[in-house]
Amino acid sequence: APPTGQKIQRFSLFERILHWYTAFFFIVLAITGLSMLFGRAVLIPAFGHKGFSAYMNPAMTVHNYSGPLFLAGLIVEIVVWVKDNIPKKRDIEWFKNLGGMVGKGPRPDAGKINGGEKLWFWFMVVAGAFVGVSGFILDFPGFEQTRATMKFYHIIHATAAILFVAASFGHIY
Repeated sequence: APPTGQKIQRFSLFERILHWYTAFFFIVLAITGLSMLFGRAVLIPAFGHKGFSAYMNPAMTVHNYSGPLFLAGLIVEIVVWVKDNIPKKRDIEWFKNLGGMVGKGPRPDAGKINGGEKLWFWFMVVAGAFVGVSGFILDFPGFEQTRATMKFYHIIHATAAILFVAASFGHIY
């Protein structure tokens, strides 16, 4: 049938604001976190020690304060969207032909949220838990953590964050 021109609101204004609130802090954390992780190898050669130091001092503060704000947005997103992201039988059909990109015939019905979006949602829940818990431990070292504990959680935090950032490119695409 020809297009009708009728538009359907998929997400409410609150949901769109929530998404962009969380996305803003995700981007800030990704930039500042990757700067901390790879700064010595990438940014010092480009900007020198003084330039790197001038950037990293405020970047670390921004990173540490943005983490809890991001985590708050992520928790609200989970609460708001969990009901729509429960896997259903139709998601298997969606994955079989990649949402209609492979094979013949009509696109499978996905409902409000397709299988790929549900996969991203649950990945976000797991990655967010790892990044959130490890970030909390790193942000608040007053719980008598040992140096070995802090090293361990730095590795967990960096690994989960890199996977989160890498997977986000699929979501953004």
